[in-house]
Amino acid sequence: MGADLFVPAYVEEVGNCGLTDTCESELAQTWRSRWVADRPPPDTTIPIFHWTGGMDTFILPGFQKCGLDRLEAQGGDAPAPCEPLDEYDPMLECSIPIIPNSLNPDDP
Repeated sequence: MGADLFVPAYVEEVGNCGLTDTCESELAQTWRSRWVADRPPPDTTIPIFHWTGGMDTFILPGFQKCGLDRLEAQGGDAPAPCEPLDEYDPMLECSIPIIPNSLNPDDP
């Protein structure tokens, strides 16, 4: 049942596993293996189009940078840039300190 997702063991053990990759308990390891099986590594031969709006207040630029860092780490030639591109000074860095900015495409 959906209510089971809010019991303390699930929230603490599985929640921390998903957020900080600390999957030490049996419950957390069970769920992590389910996530990995459900989310196979991405097909890096498919190009990705990243489009954001200048008025976006939900997905902030620092949050977007986390995903861009991961995509960049996967390699491959970048497509030609679209115009106009925003320039950030100073350069953006991933702004979510509680989640490791994994550059490993096998991570869920």
